[in-house]
Amino acid sequence: SLVIEEYKSNLINTTTFKVDASENISYYNSHKEEFIIKEPIIKMRFVRIKTPKQKHLNKITKSIQSNRESDQIKLKDYLLKLDKEFTAELQGDVWFYEEAVKKELGIENTAIKTKFIYNNPINSEMRTVLYIIDKVNPGEIAPMDHVKSRINSILIIKKNKQYLNNELNTLRNKALQSNELLQTDI
Repeated sequence: SLVIEEYKSNLINTTTFKVDASENISYYNSHKEEFIIKEPIIKMRFVRIKTPKQKHLNKITKSIQSNRESDQIKLKDYLLKLDKEFTAELQGDVWFYEEAVKKELGIENTAIKTKFIYNNPINSEMRTVLYIIDKVNPGEIAPMDHVKSRINSILIIKKNKQYLNNELNTLRNKALQSNELLQTDI
C-alpha cells in the first residue's frame, strides 16, 4: 500500500551502500558474458590545444605516449604553463566508443592511427593530439575499468533490494509476534 511504499522509499533514501573493489572484481569475473562489446571502444589519452606552435605539438606528442606516471605529471605541468598562452586540456586513459571519437575528429571514414595530430573540423584553431593505449573489438569482453561504474550500480541496486527485503521481513515478523498483523495480510 501507499504507507509501505513511502516506508521503502525512506529506507532507500536514508541508507548508503558502498561496493568495494573485491565485490566489483568478483561480479565481473562471474558475469563476463554480460560485458561483451557490440561496437569498438578505444582507451586513449589526448590533449586538445588551441593554436599550438610545432615545438609544443612535438613535445606533447612525445610525452603523451609515456606510461610513466612522472611523465604524465610533467605533461600536465607543461600544459598548465602553456594554458596561459594557449588553451590546453589533457584527458588521460579514458575509454571512448571509437565511432564517437572519429565523429568528434571529423574522420568518420578513416581509421584512427595509434598516435596522431588531428585538426578540429569545427574550430580550425584547435588541434587534438591523441595516443591510443588499447582497443577492444566487437565480440570481445569489455575491460574491467570500462564497466566498473556499471557493475558498481548493479551491486548497489542488489544491496538496496536485499536490505529492503530484510527490513520488511523483520517488520513482518515483529508484527506477527505482537499479533498486530494477521497472517492473511502478508
